[in-house]
Amino acid sequence: MENQDIISQIKISSQPLTVGGLIEDSNLQWDKEASNWNETEKSRFIESLLLRLPISGLYFLTQDDNSWGIIDGQKRISALQEFISGEVVLQNLEFFKELNGKRFQELSRPLQRQIKTFKVTAHIIARGLPEITQASLIRRIKG
Repeated sequence: MENQDIISQIKISSQPLTVGGLIEDSNLQWDKEASNWNETEKSRFIESLLLRLPISGLYFLTQDDNSWGIIDGQKRISALQEFISGEVVLQNLEFFKELNGKRFQELSRPLQRQIKTFKVTAHIIARGLPEITQASLIRRIKG
């Protein structure tokens, strides 16, 4: 296959999403057991959002049923989902020490809103790529 043919088959769209929209989207598919961040790592990631630090883009592959399979960002998405659902208690925060010991539901409404409206960039690879091309793209994204 010619390079131009391969390049023309690769369709990636980028779109801004809010954390709330991403977490509440039932079309995400990932292995929820695969997140191996500990509670401190999850808490510090949440703290990064409170500090308004930009986070790396998230990569998805459109599945045959139009759901999005997560290629890169599973730990971040899992940490957000677990925190918003109340499973994670913040701990060992460096800048927001007063929030240690709190769950999402115990935060003030402005802080909850700040987290749920935080913008992330989703890079979505369209389905229909040859398997070998898809596998190569995934390897490159995961680095």
